[in-house]
Amino acid sequence: MAATASTTRRLSGPERLQLVRDARPLKATGITWADVEEHLNVTEGQRKSAFRDYDDLLAKWGGNGHDNGSGEGSDAAAAAARTWGIEMYRFGKSPRPAPRVPVFNAVPVVVGNCLVVGDVHLPTSDYALIDMMFETARKLGLTQMIIAGDLINADVFTTFDHEIPPIEFEDEEEIAGRFLSRCVEQFERVVFIQGNHERRVNKRSRGQLDAKALARILNRYADDMDVSPYGECVIISNGQRWHTVHQRNYSRIKGRVGNVLAQKYQANMIVWHQHHVAKLMDDWGRYVIIDGGGTHDDKTMAYVQLTPSTSPVMTRGFVVIVDGVGHVLTPYAAFTDWRTVDSLAARVAAGR
Repeated sequence: MAATASTTRRLSGPERLQLVRDARPLKATGITWADVEEHLNVTEGQRKSAFRDYDDLLAKWGGNGHDNGSGEGSDAAAAAARTWGIEMYRFGKSPRPAPRVPVFNAVPVVVGNCLVVGDVHLPTSDYALIDMMFETARKLGLTQMIIAGDLINADVFTTFDHEIPPIEFEDEEEIAGRFLSRCVEQFERVVFIQGNHERRVNKRSRGQLDAKALARILNRYADDMDVSPYGECVIISNGQRWHTVHQRNYSRIKGRVGNVLAQKYQANMIVWHQHHVAKLMDDWGRYVIIDGGGTHDDKTMAYVQLTPSTSPVMTRGFVVIVDGVGHVLTPYAAFTDWRTVDSLAARVAAGR
């Protein structure tokens, strides 16, 4: 309840100056003057007279332009901060803003032909396959690229025990910067979604280093990319709907995770994270499932090579979507006939 003339005391000069400083940010939140007065426990007359005499109060009690103990700092300091996009406020005095609840419905969408690659795992990568990937995209005239998570390892951020010292994050950052520079130079649009390895950084920094912040660390072209906090991207090509995901689930059996996700999303699926390579139809014969593999090199991964396991061997590949059809391309001669890329490129060129 606002103060009344019978209950309030006379304010001193410094208190009247502080009244103005406290009232301005409160009013800027959109509340009424009556609410401001109630929050500060002053009368309408006190508020109006303080504003009326503000210049005189500032001249007499404003100090030297630095913080005078109010907790906010002088108007000059606050004005200077605003030029930097910073809004100063008096802690404990401003009203609590209205609660904000996020709605998670901003999954990125790519329309048309594109290159899709996940599980790059820089710097433990197959660089010969990466070169083939960029060259294939050039041949096919692809102007859009989706990086489907796990661009880097971020091993220094993991909670798992290390068998050998992890590769320094500075080294990962340098190589990722080179990779992303090449992506931005070659493609008109680059979409970067998150994998479990990027989320290591987000989790260990308690959410302070989000997807966009991580991209800026890795490359100066981050603002030229579509960096998404989501682990999925929708692709619409020639009337076909594809969904590429870096999901949390894993199965030893190729196509099993994609088979479930195809029913969930009612779409053709490109699945990463498992390091499998496969292309098959779902159980109901409605959707195509691709396990894309990745451009990693497991021979340079300590956790894979030092301790034997019954886990499936990691396999490599990347995916191109051309006229609605998904093609998984690999370094395995019995799986991929690279002459098909040339014939596909000729068909694309003829259709332009």
